[in-house]
Amino acid sequence: MATHGFFYYFNKNMEDMGLPAPQSLFDTQSRALATASAILNCLKTLGPSATMGEILGATTGLELLGVAAAVSASFYAGAVIGSVAVAAGEVLSDVLFASTSAPSTGTSVSQVMAFASRHNIQFPGLERILLAHPRILNSNALNRHGSYTRVA
Repeated sequence: MATHGFFYYFNKNMEDMGLPAPQSLFDTQSRALATASAILNCLKTLGPSATMGEILGATTGLELLGVAAAVSASFYAGAVIGSVAVAAGEVLSDVLFASTSAPSTGTSVSQVMAFASRHNIQFPGLERILLAHPRILNSNALNRHGSYTRVA
């Protein structure tokens, strides 16, 4: 069974939703967590209805996310956090089940919330976003692609 790295799974999850995930911002779990933290810090200042365009205008270093300027920053942050958790779980699954054909069991909202809390990347509304948009954590969800719309 072939194994893949963190960015492969992270990028696949984001691409499946039609969201940009520049490798230079998300290539490792620690860099993805740092990027999520930068977005969340701006969200604290700008509020939950901010767009990624407003986030980009209030910070530096995230310019590669310009193609997502119209997306709700809360939704994008939720997608990033969910994708980090999914990718971390997939990498771990690859390690644990490399010699078997056992499929990944997926990632639950409660697992993402625990992961976000452990890494201090939770924000008000994260659970609501994950519950309202199951496609963030489930690649089999209907209408997964093209979900980056303003949802704040």
